[in-house]
Amino acid sequence: MAEASELAKLEGDVETAEMITVDPSLVLLLKLQQAGVVEPYVLFRSADAGIAQDYANYRARNRAKLEQYLDHFVVPPALGGTGNVLRETARH
Repeated sequence: MAEASELAKLEGDVETAEMITVDPSLVLLLKLQQAGVVEPYVLFRSADAGIAQDYANYRARNRAKLEQYLDHFVVPPALGGTGNVLRETARH
């Protein structure tokens, strides 16, 4: 995730900030890095066979991070909502 950290530094530089903020893929990477969910993004969106086979172990150790990624980047809460309706319903 060193690339995302470097990208965050570049965003803070007046000379390079505009280049970063106009590229949607770089904006997404920054948002993922700031939220601490780059790993779940890679796992769900870019996994090869090697990464996919590590899923069960990663899920066991990082379930909250996976849920955070899914809640905020895959199925964001509805406007005015209090969170993931399906997850809230499942808990009750």
